[in-house]
Amino acid sequence: MRPTSYGIGALIFGIVSAATLHSTHAEAISPPEPTSQIAQQTTQAEFSQHFQDIGVEGSILVYDRNQDQTYQHNPERNGTPFLPASTFKILNSLIALKTGVIADDVAVLTWDGIERTIPTWNRDLNMRMAFNLSAVWFYQVIARRVGHWRMQQWVTAAGYGNQQIGDPKDIDSFWLEGELRITPQEQIQFLRRLYDNDLPFSNDAIATVKDIMIVEKTPDYISRAKSGWA
Repeated sequence: MRPTSYGIGALIFGIVSAATLHSTHAEAISPPEPTSQIAQQTTQAEFSQHFQDIGVEGSILVYDRNQDQTYQHNPERNGTPFLPASTFKILNSLIALKTGVIADDVAVLTWDGIERTIPTWNRDLNMRMAFNLSAVWFYQVIARRVGHWRMQQWVTAAGYGNQQIGDPKDIDSFWLEGELRITPQEQIQFLRRLYDNDLPFSNDAIATVKDIMIVEKTPDYISRAKSGWA
């Protein structure tokens, strides 16, 4: 696969999503609606310099929950659908807990003994560890246990992207190289619904996934995130 970076992150007072493209300005916008175009309004915020400083072509979408305001850089790209790659682990975790194919975030799956290119994947893992390490094999096992019919049911119920997971044979790869696509705008909507407990999953499952997403916790804020690479 072509190495195109695609990141998604959630903060307790803000939501961030990033994808690739280039531009020279940022936009302030109304909070995005799931199926509508985002209105554009120029703001003083300036993101392009940050991309230029590190020599990366990209886009960013930032939702400020306190101000109910969204800022973006490269709006065209933010409305473009991409493979979710490992950002799908957020929904995959919710579905796994909902369907009971894994009991909780500390239940261990036994490593199959196949050496992967990332050494930290080559061991028994639980969901908490696998999410943090972004271990592909763990979530492929989870997806196969869920099965095609139930996976499609819950991807549709969550309204995730174009909701296309392909054929049964694609059950352990559709988010990596299959038909599933989601825009950064839609990712933001998904994260807002996750934050608000407004997804079709139990409060316990949502709380567990929110907890395993934590990458930094201080007295002032909690940062939750999931990266993806496709």
